[in-house]
Amino acid sequence: MMAQQQLQMAQAAPEIHDLREAYRRMYEALEVKNIEGLLKPKKTPEPRTPAQQIQDILQNSKVEAFPGQDHMAHIAALIGFIMHPMIQGMPEFYMNGINGVMSHLNLMAQEQVEMEMQQMMQQMGGQVPPQAQQQLMQQMQVRMAQVESQMLAQVVQQITPPPQPDPMMQMHDKEMQIKMQTEAQKSQDNNARVMADLEKARMQTMQKQREMDLDVVMNEQRIAQNREAAFLNAETARQKTYADLQKEVARSRSMNNG
Repeated sequence: MMAQQQLQMAQAAPEIHDLREAYRRMYEALEVKNIEGLLKPKKTPEPRTPAQQIQDILQNSKVEAFPGQDHMAHIAALIGFIMHPMIQGMPEFYMNGINGVMSHLNLMAQEQVEMEMQQMMQQMGGQVPPQAQQQLMQQMQVRMAQVESQMLAQVVQQITPPPQPDPMMQMHDKEMQIKMQTEAQKSQDNNARVMADLEKARMQTMQKQREMDLDVVMNEQRIAQNREAAFLNAETARQKTYADLQKEVARSRSMNNG
């Protein structure tokens, strides 16, 4: 009865239970013979491609890193997957993806530190004295922490969502933008009115100048006409005076001859 309840619980939450083990215990409780022959043999974990790891996440399977893999490629693929808005709304997939990233990051750091230590050992002749082995292990642990910290900082920067804008600040910025646009429009309208007034004043000034110029021309014409009329009058008067004088001379001569 206990084994049956365990199996039911495992079936209800397969992501946190080993179903094979649950069935094995159930069969033991039923006293089934040759249980291992009945169950499928346990699969030996094998390296998975980035696409296969994402498929494993969607099937609620654990993502594991293996030595020799292109860890950077796997990390990039997993980060791209978990940063999708739909996946971020599914905590079980998101956390499984994060665990996969950490698995690759840890193994990548470990392989890098091991390579550095191998190069150090080669420089020391390939052999480490017993008294220096413990110190070397401590250095390896310190270096491991440093490399992991550097890699983790880069990963955290990539998976950290951008800061959400403050709604109040957004509203304030929008109000300020509207106010600035309104002020700019007012300034533009004022400038347009000023320019229109200046143009109107310029046109009025030009009209007055034309009128003044026309008055000057007309005055000059009147002066010239008056001068000409005066000259004609004077000439007429002179000619009349000359004619009268001739008549008077002729009359005097006539009287003298008589």
